[in-house]
Amino acid sequence: MENDLPLKLLSDFSKSIENRSTNFLVYKTLSSILDWHLKAWQKDIEYLEKDVDVWIKYYELKVIIAEISSHILNRVLKEKGIESYGFFKELSQHINAQENTKGSVKGQDRFYIEDILPNFYKVFFASIGQAPDAYEIWEAYFPNEWKVTMSGLADHRIIPQITFQEFLRWAQQRISNMKENDIDYELDNISENLFPEVDPITWAKILTFAISSYDPKKRIESIIKKPWIFGFSGRMHSFSSNGGKLDKDDISNQLTSTRNAEEQRTFRLVLELRKNYTIFNEAFSDERLRRYLNEAKNLHGHYLFDSTEEGKRLDLIEIFSGILKLLE
Repeated sequence: MENDLPLKLLSDFSKSIENRSTNFLVYKTLSSILDWHLKAWQKDIEYLEKDVDVWIKYYELKVIIAEISSHILNRVLKEKGIESYGFFKELSQHINAQENTKGSVKGQDRFYIEDILPNFYKVFFASIGQAPDAYEIWEAYFPNEWKVTMSGLADHRIIPQITFQEFLRWAQQRISNMKENDIDYELDNISENLFPEVDPITWAKILTFAISSYDPKKRIESIIKKPWIFGFSGRMHSFSSNGGKLDKDDISNQLTSTRNAEEQRTFRLVLELRKNYTIFNEAFSDERLRRYLNEAKNLHGHYLFDSTEEGKRLDLIEIFSGILKLLE
């Protein structure tokens, strides 16, 4: 960087950003901010590779740009209006266009989106639960290709992998701080929307089992004792008939069929996640699935028949058995 003028100008802009309207920030500023972020990252990588001290200037520039982007996102999520549409349109175009943009530092590849997306998700996860436009964002604005699906993981696309990694980091903190009788509605909502193919109830139990702390000698008992703080309702579904009215039995049969299909997709997602994520490979390896299934079965009679703990034990048996059945 020939001089510190760009750094000073962006720093001054950041300090005065409260005086700018959200509409101006989204529709007149965001595109340039994202382009500057990319250019600063490219220079940062270039000088890191050359081991030239000037890289720190571009790193500082990148930090200020990230702060400005975070401020814009926070404003968008707190207000109701067309700005949320504009923000996600601009951001998704930028991210999707740069999905495979990378540089190399000391022989290691570094992807641009690994730099920009974690900062986005940190703000997004913290604020989407209170956003007045949350429903519209999830249903229409948040890119479907960023969500975690079987096809996205199987195709080794980078964006869904980053989505999952950042969600896992965020969810682990919330689950580790859970207390008895807590219900985490934000975790519940984000989990359901980020993983559109799964049964939210089954997925919540699997995630709780995978990332909760436990006694290595009594993992099943440890998990059963812990409060389960999300995953208490399934997806909303609508059904239609070929003609005439749907009776209660028709609705019940279609609902059962739909939820069974979601449950099977949930189990298949676990098997896909085992391939690349140690935490899932360790929790749901073939050998451990069989061991945990036996542990859960051996706790028969340990809890009161109609207790919450007995319900959790039976849930875990169903999950382990369901995943193992796919491996036959």
